[in-house]
Amino acid sequence: MTTNAMLALGAFAFSTDGGTTWEPFIEPKAAPVPAVEIDYKEVTSLDSEGWREYIPGLKDGGEVEVQSNYTRAGYTALAAIDATKVMFKSTFANDDAFTFDGIPITTPDTVDVGEPETMTTRIKVSGAVTFAAGA
Repeated sequence: MTTNAMLALGAFAFSTDGGTTWEPFIEPKAAPVPAVEIDYKEVTSLDSEGWREYIPGLKDGGEVEVQSNYTRAGYTALAAIDATKVMFKSTFANDDAFTFDGIPITTPDTVDVGEPETMTTRIKVSGAVTFAAGA
């Protein structure tokens, strides 16, 4: 049987106008997708017959990080949206897309002499993560 696996190729972009227009990250090394977690609430009672019981609580998209090659244009574009809630979209090579709102902060990385300059954008996810299958 032939695999349907694909290489990690695609794009990562942000929108400051609710998804009408998208600005690409310049030279990102990944197209991150938030790992959603659920806050489980314990509801064990005397009727639980010796077992702990739980119900699902709120979901949290957590935080994602994107490392990019450092460029002046890339840093300037990302610094302009630091600490501002904007929309992000990770698109895979097959055009599957994951969209989420988040609050970014970008910092240049400390690198060793002779190594490529990079920067890291940390994004606190705010709200739901949506998926749209590619064509």
